[in-house]
Amino acid sequence: MMKILVTLSLFFVATFCATLIAGRRAGRFRTTKAIFLKIALGVSLVGVGLSCYEIYRFVDAYGEKQWGTTTGLVTASYVQQSRDASPMIEYSYTAAGMAHAGKSNYNHPGFGGENKRRLAARTVISSFSVGDSIPVFYDLLAPQNSKLKVGPTWDILARLGFAMTVLAAGGFGMGFFYRTAAAV
Repeated sequence: MMKILVTLSLFFVATFCATLIAGRRAGRFRTTKAIFLKIALGVSLVGVGLSCYEIYRFVDAYGEKQWGTTTGLVTASYVQQSRDASPMIEYSYTAAGMAHAGKSNYNHPGFGGENKRRLAARTVISSFSVGDSIPVFYDLLAPQNSKLKVGPTWDILARLGFAMTVLAAGGFGMGFFYRTAAAV
């Protein structure tokens, strides 16, 4: 899937570059408009790259829904203070006949000031007491890989939305400047 997206995006870029070169040789572009067109092309290329990467992450996260499920035990839950406060849950589980340990930040969005993020993290860990039984999702092919939540998360969707916005901005810019440059 990822190879197809990259191939299509490279084909789009190559086609557009060939159009630019042909238009430049025909003398249809003014220098200033051609510069803005190239900037729009660069923005569009960044959008294509970001979009491909985030679509890959989205498909990969969606594939986690096929993982196996087992019951685990919470071994620790605390608020990790790094760049921002995030809830950390450590757990142990048995999969494929072997004991494993895992750690998850539960990927909880924290918006607002530092106190609000810390409060949100404390709210999450308050529902995970040491010794509690919890469902654990694990990769059937590599049981040591596990998560407490599977599927696309809010950060993947937010980044994908940003990537699509950059791609659209570059596309609209190319369309606008190409149309006005070709009319001259």
